[in-house]
Amino acid sequence: MQSPSPTGIVVLVAVLAAATAFGWWRRRHDGRLRAVRKRPPGADAPHRATLTALGVRPGEVTLV
Repeated sequence: MQSPSPTGIVVLVAVLAAATAFGWWRRRHDGRLRAVRKRPPGADAPHRATLTALGVRPGEVTLV
């Protein structure tokens, strides 16, 4: 049986390190709620008619 080459081991370690770092980054940033700036009153008036026509009621959460 042939022993693994040093290049293959280095590539394996690099891929595992990159995947681990990406996983930690995703876990830290996914699903985090962020505050949204308040708009001045009436700023959403042009879209209100469209949203109402689609059945969206103000103050409710809509998941897409």
